[in-house]
Amino acid sequence: MASPLPFLAALALVALAGCKKNEPPRQGRLLSCTCTYLTDFDDTARIDVEVCVPDGLDHQKEAAHCALQSAHNHLDGCSCKPPGVVCDPSAANACVNR
Repeated sequence: MASPLPFLAALALVALAGCKKNEPPRQGRLLSCTCTYLTDFDDTARIDVEVCVPDGLDHQKEAAHCALQSAHNHLDGCSCKPPGVVCDPSAANACVNR
């Protein structure tokens, strides 16, 4: 008689995959931030970003992570306006450099 283990394992995988689809989407808040960084010539420059920060995460860290996609040098820090509208942090436009 064949072991039912492969069948049970496949059934468990299907059940787990279905559970993830039922999770509510994670929400965040849209932030407008200005980050300063050093250029290759050691000049101070700034970059403006709009970033959707998931609820519960550090706003300035997330803004800095977003800014580093364009400012590849040392980032001095970011200052952000108060959180705005609700947004989806997993959206393609969750980090926009202006």
